[in-house]
Order: sequence, then C-alpha cells, then structure tokens
Amino acid sequence: MPHPGRVPVPRAATRFVDTGRCAFRRRFAIITGEMPESPIAHPNPTPKSVHRLSVATAAATLFLIFVGGTVTSNDAGLAVPDWPTTFGENMFLYHPRNWVGDVFFEHGHRLTGASVGLIAICLAVWTQRCDPRPAVRRFAWALLAAVVVQGVMGGIRVNERSIAFAVVHGCFAQLFFAAAVWMMVITSAAWFDAVEAPATPVPRWWMGVCVATPVVVFGQLVAGAIYRHLHVGLAWHVGGAILVTIVVSVIVMWVSGEHADRLLLLRLVKWLGAILVIQLTIGVAAYVATSAADPTGEATFWQWFIPSLHVAVGALVLAFSAALALGVYKLMGSDSRRRTTRSSDHMVPMGSSP
Repeated sequence: MPHPGRVPVPRAATRFVDTGRCAFRRRFAIITGEMPESPIAHPNPTPKSVHRLSVATAAATLFLIFVGGTVTSNDAGLAVPDWPTTFGENMFLYHPRNWVGDVFFEHGHRLTGASVGLIAICLAVWTQRCDPRPAVRRFAWALLAAVVVQGVMGGIRVNERSIAFAVVHGCFAQLFFAAAVWMMVITSAAWFDAVEAPATPVPRWWMGVCVATPVVVFGQLVAGAIYRHLHVGLAWHVGGAILVTIVVSVIVMWVSGEHADRLLLLRLVKWLGAILVIQLTIGVAAYVATSAADPTGEATFWQWFIPSLHVAVGALVLAFSAALALGVYKLMGSDSRRRTTRSSDHMVPMGSSP
C-alpha cells in the first residue's frame, strides 16, 4: 500500500533510477522522506553530486584562467622552456624550492591545469554513471576532450615558442569556461524549474539577439588577447568594449521591461549587467596600471594582478551571456511544447460535435 500523500511513480519513469549507487541513494532518500516520490514535485533527474562536480569544474577553470593571466602579465610563458616535462623533470615531482621568479607562475599554471583535467575526468565518469540524459553525458565527455586539447595547445605554445598559439590557447580557455558553465546550468534545479507558463512568450527573433551577444563578447576577448600578447589593437579592444556594453544594456532593459515574469532570464541578465559594470571598471584600472609599468623592470603586484583579474572577469561575461542564450533556447522550447499541447487539446475528433 503506498504511503499516504505520495504519488506512485510509473515504472517507465524509474527505469534509470533502478540501477547503480545513485539509485540506491535516491531510494534511500525516498524511504526516509528526504526526497518526494512524485516526479512532479521533484522533476530534476540529475543527482546533486553531478551538479556540484559541474560547479567545481567551472570554479577551477575560472581560477585557471586567472592563473594563466598572471603568466601573461609577468611575461612568464617561456619561463619553463620544455613540455610536458619541467626542466627535464617530471612536472608533478618538480621540487617546490625551485618555484622561484617567473617559474612560479608558469609551473603553477601547469599544475592548476592538471587539476582541472582531474576534476573533468571525475565529472565525465560520474555524469556517465548518474545522469539519465544521453546528451548531458556526451557533453561531459566533450568537456574532458576539450581539456586535453587545451593542454596540448599550451604545450605546443611552449615547444614551438609560438605567440599565435598563446593567443589561441587563451581564447580557447574562455570558450571552455563558458561550456563548463553550461554544464553547471543544465544540471541545476533552475534548469528544470524554468518551465512555468509565463504571461509573456519569448519572440523568436530574441533568440538571435541572445546568440549574437556571446559572439560579440568573444570577439572582444580575442581583441583583448591580441592586445595583451602582441601589444597592438587597443582601439579595437576599446571599441569592442563599447559594443558589448550597448548590446548587454539593450538586453537588460528588454528583459527587465518585457520579460520580468521570466525568473531565469531576469536572474541571468541581472548578473550579466553587474559583472559587465565590474569588468569595465577593472579594465580602466588595468590600463592605468599597465601604462605606469616600467617596460624594462619587473611588474609590481597590482600591475600583474589587476590585468589578470580583468581576464578572469571577462570570462564571466562570456559565460553568463552564453548561459543567457541557453536559457532563452530552453524557454522557447517550453513555449513551443505548450502551444503544441494547447492546440492538441482544442482539436475536435472527426464525427463529433464541437
């Protein structure tokens, strides 16, 4: 006899839940009352452990981008001249007493990258085991493959002494972080809560605007990477910042005015707007700090810390703009399914009176 107040779960809805350690934990949580048995009351099929690993991957990647920024800010990209070894020794066994000067930044960057790779392995394996959605499992493995590609590009940059690969390496890191944030979003409870029927439907052209936003932001990040590595194109970087500010401002005003009932979009645009303001402020501070630096001397703390922070916050702008595009795609799909359901409900069978 079912427990009073609980809705029985159809057998088809629990075929994935019936296997593995994650299934045992879910069943135990249902028995103890920590998790409701009704799939309507708890629609998220992803265990919290997968989401937490996704958050850890995104957070570690953001820190890695900051550490990579410190390498460029201190011009330490070739402080360790070989890869995958470190001065001919195993990278993981290189003694800490030798981490001095620019070697500290470059070697620390390599170890941080290896840590992100380890977390990505855990995420891919655990998602494969616990998440019932095939597309999400494939996406987790794609993230792991991207980490490997990123590491190889960093090694080529060192072995080939290539500035071009340094630019590509830095820009690809920004894309990987945006993808890691996507993984964090699609494994969160908010992703499944974003199916409430709002008063205002999302127009289709809005999807084009939201997709164009991360493209514009990424172009601005590329211009910034070129300026940092080659010291050219400052005007393009400033122009890109103005364009990004205009586009994001339009999106924030539009969502706040026309789609305030869309809680997911409203939260994303508020964060995006706040992060952009912070980024513009740090950008001005970074320009002032680098302009005062002595080209022949060693950079002071603020002269390498502020530009590196500027790089990391720029990655946040790209990630939130990409998450906004993903959220709009999700909500447009929900609207389309609702319209299909309503039209099918109003269909009159042949031979019956309306």
